[in-house]
Amino acid sequence: MTSNNYLYLQNLMKPPATKTIINALIANKSDVRFVGGCVRDAILNRSINDIDIATTDHPKQVLKLLNLANINVISTDITHGTTRAIIDKMNFEITTLRSDVETFGRNANVKFINDWNVDATRRDFTINAIFCCPDGIIFDPLGGLEDLHSGCVRFIGIAQKRIEEDILRILRYFRFYAYYASSIDTEALDACRTQAYKLSNLSGERLCNEMMKIFLSPNPVNVLLLMRDYDVLKYILPQARDFKRLSMLVSLENNHFSKNPLRRLASILSNDLDEIITVAKRFNLSRNMTNHLIAMTTELPNISTDNRTIRRIFHKVGTQCFIDIILLSISSRNEDHISSRWLELLNITNNRLAEQLPIHGQDLIDLGVPSGPKIGTLLTKLEYWWEDNDCAFDRNELLIKLKELLILDTVSKS
Repeated sequence: MTSNNYLYLQNLMKPPATKTIINALIANKSDVRFVGGCVRDAILNRSINDIDIATTDHPKQVLKLLNLANINVISTDITHGTTRAIIDKMNFEITTLRSDVETFGRNANVKFINDWNVDATRRDFTINAIFCCPDGIIFDPLGGLEDLHSGCVRFIGIAQKRIEEDILRILRYFRFYAYYASSIDTEALDACRTQAYKLSNLSGERLCNEMMKIFLSPNPVNVLLLMRDYDVLKYILPQARDFKRLSMLVSLENNHFSKNPLRRLASILSNDLDEIITVAKRFNLSRNMTNHLIAMTTELPNISTDNRTIRRIFHKVGTQCFIDIILLSISSRNEDHISSRWLELLNITNNRLAEQLPIHGQDLIDLGVPSGPKIGTLLTKLEYWWEDNDCAFDRNELLIKLKELLILDTVSKS
């Protein structure tokens, strides 16, 4: 909330951790101001997560002040002027005012300065150059406040030139658009379209970081369609297809479940395994995330799938991935309600479908089976038999069945 050029800092300064770090940084009467997302969200009365602070102090002085206050510093980049600290699980990023001497993609040669106007002009968007003093006074040298209230994401300076400095700014533009825009800046979009081909050279790590934030936005469908229409999406995610399913999923999450960016990504992909692996490699996903994505796109059941098959999917992928799969299955059907069958499957962890086989590899070893692949084969046979019988047998009965399987296995090899 703002009044003229004053920001009421209830949300921003309320946490004791914020007061602690501000008091530490101004102990030497330094000039410090909040900047970036925390200021935007405070102005819009949104929840605030990480807090960015700008200061005129050299990074070595920042580190000294934090150490004197016994604040946990998790990293310091002296070269680029950024120090990261954490208090009570809150993250703070403190950056010294700077000007770019030379820019080349993600990195830049910088010069530390004490001029707030110059520091503002090196930032990418006007709404990212709104500063706020600890007492609530707003410093807005580039008209970011007006742009924020009008829903305009506007590059500082010439859009084409700012994108040339760092191609990631194309994705940052669409990410900011997803969270703050209500109007279109044709100059910015045309500049994004002109240079979008360069996104093919962007690292998977940087691509994934921005795209996951876009997927977490309140309405990712609109921004993804905008990226498609301006020939941007084809250079980073040409496999994207089913935006209608994503729309259904977002609606479902808003009413019942928390947002999940990987699940949202899965919703716009086909079940083609080669394509999924290509996306996972492009996004530089971890092995666990890749396996999760593959399962979500290739294991989809339908409403008439029998319990035995459902049970096997559940045991194969685990609880969270199974819930993701069911949500994607529901979204695929384009229904405006969740039927009792889907509710039954979503509640799988509370019913017998979720029971785990009470027999383990050690039981086979105790019966004389040597360690090796044979243990897994026998456990799979036992589990399939148990699932076919509705998981109705207890551990003792399963041990009897296991001995029968061992006898059959021995006879078949004699």
